[in-house]
Amino acid sequence: MCECCGAHSINGLAHIGIFCRDIVQSKSFYTDILGFELDHEAELASPEGPIKTACVKSGDLVIILSQSPEGRPEAGSISINHFALNTSNIPHVFAHMKADGVDVEPGEITSLPGKDVKHFYLRGPDGERIELVEPHMNKLSIEHGK
Repeated sequence: MCECCGAHSINGLAHIGIFCRDIVQSKSFYTDILGFELDHEAELASPEGPIKTACVKSGDLVIILSQSPEGRPEAGSISINHFALNTSNIPHVFAHMKADGVDVEPGEITSLPGKDVKHFYLRGPDGERIELVEPHMNKLSIEHGK
C-alpha cells in the first residue's frame, strides 16, 4: 500500500508472455484446443532476426506467444517469460519501486513503438520477471530486444 496516497496502483493482469519453439503449433493449441481467439500477429525486429508473435485471447485473459530467432538467449526455450500487471499511474508506481530499491528494466519508463502504452519491467524476489503497463493492453505488447 502506498504511504503517500493510501492506495494500490496495480489494478489487474494485463497479459502473460510465453516463449514457444513453434508459434504455428502454439497458436493452434491455444485456438483449436483451448478455444482462445487469435487477436493479431506481428513480427518485431531484433538484431538476430524477426521475433514472431501472436496474441490470443479468451475473455479478459491475454496470452502473447513469442518465437525468437536463433541467436537470441531465449531461442528454443519454452517458458513463461513474464506476466504483466495493469496500472493507472505508472509514474507513481515507478517512483515507488525506485524508492524501495527495486531494480527496474531498462531503468526508465519506456513507450512501445506506435502504441500509447508505457511500461517497465522489474524482478520479483525469486527472479520472476514482471512488467508494469499503462494503459490496459488491447494490442500486442512484448518486450523489445530484451
